[in-house]
Amino acid sequence: MKHPDRPMDERLAHMVRLLKDADAGTLDALECPNYHQHSVSVWFTHPGEGIYRTWFICTECSFQRRAQNVGVPPHYSEDRVSERLENYDESLLAKAHFKRPKDKA
Repeated sequence: MKHPDRPMDERLAHMVRLLKDADAGTLDALECPNYHQHSVSVWFTHPGEGIYRTWFICTECSFQRRAQNVGVPPHYSEDRVSERLENYDESLLAKAHFKRPKDKA
């Protein structure tokens, strides 16, 4: 019998592998969860002060995922910043509406 959460578990496990590989410094030739080839590269964005994102982009299919970082990613470098993705992240942040907690009286 097929477990109903299996596809979600597999996607989550693959994303964790991608994150671990990026943290270890492997930024190219990562396995794509859709295409099953080593065609994923890591890109970064820095859309605001203290805000960093890590992107995983496949060159062979439509797979792309973004992770929000706490601080500077370990292997962040300016030559790995994607202008297109950074513009996208900047536009998302510009549209975001953050609610502040009500002041206590």
